[in-house]
Amino acid sequence: MLVELNDTELNEIEGGCQDCFEAGQRWRRAIELGCLILLFL
Repeated sequence: MLVELNDTELNEIEGGCQDCFEAGQRWRRAIELGCLILLFL
């Protein structure tokens, strides 16, 4: 199940320290890759 977040929600989640932002970006990339892998299984 994919959950779409609008820009404001993403900014609230990622807004904070730069480390939090970078961690969020890594998680998003990992989740996107996971979804792609599931699509191809």
